[in-house]
Amino acid sequence: MRFNPQAISHQRYVVGPRQHLRQWRDAGAADVALACKHPERASETFADHGHRRAGLSLAAMPGVPSLVAWTAALLAERAPDEGLISRAMQRFFSFARDLGYWQGVAKAGGIPCSRRALVLCYHAISDLSADPVLADYGIDRATFAAQLDQLVRRGFRFVRPAELRAAIGGRAGLPRGAVAVTFDDCYADLLEVARDELQPRGIAPIAFAVTGVQSNEWDERIGAARMELLDATGLRALRECGAEIGCHSHSHRLLTELGDEELIAETAGAAEELERAGLPRPAAFAYPYGVRDERSRQAVEAAGFDVAFGLRRGFTGPGSDRLDLPRVEILAHDAGWRFRAKTAFPRLSAWVLR
Repeated sequence: MRFNPQAISHQRYVVGPRQHLRQWRDAGAADVALACKHPERASETFADHGHRRAGLSLAAMPGVPSLVAWTAALLAERAPDEGLISRAMQRFFSFARDLGYWQGVAKAGGIPCSRRALVLCYHAISDLSADPVLADYGIDRATFAAQLDQLVRRGFRFVRPAELRAAIGGRAGLPRGAVAVTFDDCYADLLEVARDELQPRGIAPIAFAVTGVQSNEWDERIGAARMELLDATGLRALRECGAEIGCHSHSHRLLTELGDEELIAETAGAAEELERAGLPRPAAFAYPYGVRDERSRQAVEAAGFDVAFGLRRGFTGPGSDRLDLPRVEILAHDAGWRFRAKTAFPRLSAWVLR
């Protein structure tokens, strides 16, 4: 095949009025995704579709975009080909097309100019209610799936790890209601959960792996049942399901109690272990138990991590410290109104639920 810059192609592309309006609505949603990935193009992406503020305002009115689209399609199918009526019809159809575009933008979360996101932290996705130590840290599969679906119904939109990091670094925006999902420890059940629950929903989580142990030894010492962790093969399979593999230290010890050499082993050393396992060098770190101090923060930064998470409740935002980002930990008893409260008002709920 050879490229000919002088070639001209002619295409006849015929769609009906209803299909044409649906395509423009889908284009609005697609442009939101494009602007999230390429924020430098956001201004030009949304520039040629009528008045932005008026379009978004009308698109947010219940039933208005659908009524306008239905009317425009009906008139287009029945209007004559020429004359004053046809010209008026063309202007009305263009208005309906632009309104449909802004409806697609609104449904995809709006123009991605926010940098705020809710980051959730889960542990095991299995019923651990009989375990004296881990009862709170296991959520059964049905409850977990219901929580994901509830977030969608409430208008949250799941974002990928790279999008979250770009927003934290000020390099991109996020849609309204951005939420990211993370898992600490990488229990063996996570691979099946990723395949059955996350991947079908288009959710790409960050899974924080403990690199130097094969089970939850830190919990076994205080009476918990043994739970297997994903090995290198399991972590690679998890990545194939769309997850990003982050680092949760080498042995899940409190970083604040370690000497300098041990601290390096738990941060930079753990990142190197993931690389040796055939995984990309991790960009994200999660502090064991959510506990950190200035020394552990400096060790994480020296190890080259872009972001690090604790367990302080709140939203990530423009003022967030990229090496001490908040997360909302979801526990077994966080069902019903407690889950709603934690995800709607993380900081307030930390005080109220206490």
